[in-house]
Amino acid sequence: MRVFKSKFKDRESGEMRETEKWYCDFLDAKRMRRRIPTDRCRNRNDAEKFGAMVEQLVVAASHSERPDAKVDTWLRGLSKATLARFAKFGLIDSRYTTEAIPLSRHVADFEAWLTTTKARHGFARSPTYIHNTITQINFIIEDCGFHFWNDITKAAVETCLGKLDVASKTFNAYQASIKLFADWMVSNDRASVSPVERIKPVRWTKTEERRALSQEESATLLRTTPFQPVYHGMSGVERAVLYLTALETGYRMNELRCLTVDCFDLDGASINLDAQHTKNHMDAVQLIRRSRVAQYRAFLAGRTADERVFAMPGDNEVLGAFRADLEAAGIKPVDSRGVKVTFHSLRYGLATALDKSGATLKERMTILRHSTTGNLTLGTYTTVEVVDLRGAIERLFLYPWPPAIKQASEEQAQAQREVA
Repeated sequence: MRVFKSKFKDRESGEMRETEKWYCDFLDAKRMRRRIPTDRCRNRNDAEKFGAMVEQLVVAASHSERPDAKVDTWLRGLSKATLARFAKFGLIDSRYTTEAIPLSRHVADFEAWLTTTKARHGFARSPTYIHNTITQINFIIEDCGFHFWNDITKAAVETCLGKLDVASKTFNAYQASIKLFADWMVSNDRASVSPVERIKPVRWTKTEERRALSQEESATLLRTTPFQPVYHGMSGVERAVLYLTALETGYRMNELRCLTVDCFDLDGASINLDAQHTKNHMDAVQLIRRSRVAQYRAFLAGRTADERVFAMPGDNEVLGAFRADLEAAGIKPVDSRGVKVTFHSLRYGLATALDKSGATLKERMTILRHSTTGNLTLGTYTTVEVVDLRGAIERLFLYPWPPAIKQASEEQAQAQREVA
C-alpha cells in the first residue's frame, strides 16, 4: 500500500503539478491492484492513516470477516462514494453501505426523492406534505435515538408512537411517514426488509364531534368578521370572504389555500381547482351563484392570474383567527356538550344548506365531492347529467357579501361625519 498525490501537466504553463487530493494504491483481497482517492485527507499523515485502515479492511475481507469495531467506526464516517467503491471491490458487503451511512443522510436522500418525483396520482408532492413527512420521520428517529438503519426496530417505533398525545388522524400520519421511508429504503435496494412493515394504523371508534354552523350563525359571522383586526396578514374582510367561499363551495382549508385568481371562471360562474390540490386528487368544478360573479370580480380586480386569492398563514394561525372571529360574533367554539365548531364546520354548513334547499342526494354528493353514500345503486347508476347542480346552488341560502357590509358601514360613517 502506498499513498501519493497524482501528477499532471498544466495545459496553460506546461509545468508538472500535483493534485490537491491524496490517493491510495493497494491490493484488494483478490490481489488486484486498486487505486482510490482518500476521503477527507488533507495531508500525508491523514492519507497514511486512511491507507492503514484500508489494509485492515483488506485483511478482514481476505478472511471473509466483518471489520472490527475500530474499522467499523472509521467506515461510518466515510462518504457514500468511498463506501460504494469498497463494496464494488468486494471489501464490504453491498448492504453494509446502508448500515454505515447515518440515517440523516438517508432521510436527506429520501426528501430529495420526494421533491423531484411525482406521487402515484401523477402530481408533484406539495412542499407542505414533504415538510410534514420529513418532520415526522425525524421526530421518530430522534425520539428513539436511531443513528443508523439497523438501529430501527418495530418495538421502539411503536413505543414512540404510543407516547403521542394526538388525534388518530395525526397518529396515523406519523406511522405512515416512517413506513413510507422504510418502503423507499427497500425499493431502492438500500435495505432488504422494512422493520416497521407490520405496524398498523389505529382505528378509533370515538371521533371528535363537530357541528355545522346554522345559517343564522354563518350570516352573523360574515357580518361581524369584516370589522375585526388584521390577523397574520389577513384582514377581516379577506377572512370573511374566505369563510363565505368555504360555506358556498365546500372547499376545505388546504384547497382554499391553493386557489389562485386563474381558478375563478367568472364567465361560467364557477371556481375550479386542479386535481393536484384536491383531497381526492380529482379536478373540482364548484359552481357559485350568478349573483356572486360581479362581487368576486371586484374582489379579485388588479391581481395577477397566478396570485393566491387568500393569503392564508399556517393552519394553526388560520384556526386561531377563526376562533377569534367566532367569539367576536358571539358563537361559542365549544358548546356545553363539548361539541366543537371548527373550520370544517363551514363545509358542514354547505351540506346542511343543500339539505334544507331540497337538493337531491346525488346533487349533494356531486357538490360535496363524495364518491359514496352507502347506496351503491345511486352512486353507480345516477349520472350528473340528470341532476340540476346549477339549480341546487342557486336555491341555497343567500349569505351577505362581506366587502359590501364593510363598504356600507364606511359610507354611513362618512355621511354622518359630513352632516356633523
